[in-house]
Amino acid sequence: MRTLIVKTRGIDSGNLCQRTVELDSNYNGAALSIVSMQVPALPRTAPHADAVTIGATKFDVPEFTSLQGVATYLNGLEVGGVAIIEAYYDGTEFGVEASQQVEFVGDWAVAIGLPAVLAANTFFYRVLSEGDVDVSHGYQIDVSGAQVFGVEDSAVCLVARGQAIPENSVVLGSCRSFYLSVSRVTNNGSVVPLAIADDRMWSVTLKLKVGSVDDE
Repeated sequence: MRTLIVKTRGIDSGNLCQRTVELDSNYNGAALSIVSMQVPALPRTAPHADAVTIGATKFDVPEFTSLQGVATYLNGLEVGGVAIIEAYYDGTEFGVEASQQVEFVGDWAVAIGLPAVLAANTFFYRVLSEGDVDVSHGYQIDVSGAQVFGVEDSAVCLVARGQAIPENSVVLGSCRSFYLSVSRVTNNGSVVPLAIADDRMWSVTLKLKVGSVDDE
């Protein structure tokens, strides 16, 4: 049994969680399984341009991985150097109040239940679970170019949000390298690359149960 840790900075993998993995031998017939991974959190909302309007000022919103992240972002919006919005999420309730009128647009706002227009000095809140807001189903881990099962060229492992990595494995064919990628599966089934910042590390720990090892 051998443990293989694939660890890379975002800048070294093109800001995506994918790279070629070189093997020190030809592990023909080895069973490859995924033990764990450290990758960016799945987003719960999608980015949206001009999503928040305060007076004549418009703000884009990025994707958010948590409702607390939404509240923190809204609290940081300033007009003329002055913070306009006070927002919070306490795990069960999302609340927002503003000193000026604020307009919200986009699927992210609809999912949270924000009003299209929040009047000045008006408090809005909604009982909300983190799980109520989600554009992601989970992760997809691909192993390709390894003649897995000795015939097929790729294998896929799906990991639903909040679930453990399935305890299954693929059998490598004759190879000295393979391509590993971690993607995001959206709620509509689309598979999109999982982005990562330059200075962030991502890693996948794999286990090789050796069948035979060839030097060629």
